[in-house]
Formats: sequence, C-alpha cells, structure tokens
Amino acid sequence: MNEFVHIIKGTPLYVWAILCYLLFVGIKSFMRKEL
Repeated sequence: MNEFVHIIKGTPLYVWAILCYLLFVGIKSFMRKEL
C-alpha cells in the first residue's frame, strides 16, 4: 500500500491529466458506438 501511495505522489500532475483525458475520450467514443 505504501508503494502505491509513493507512486501516486511521485507521478506528475500532467500525467494524471493526460490519463483522465484519454479515459474521458475513450468513454465518450464508447457511448457513441453504443447509441
């Protein structure tokens, strides 16, 4: 658990922003295909 927290704290904010953006785009395109 400590290692996981260390990874989160060691990861730059822009990396999380990119991951969130990719996740958002992925979900958006998935929902569009379903409809």
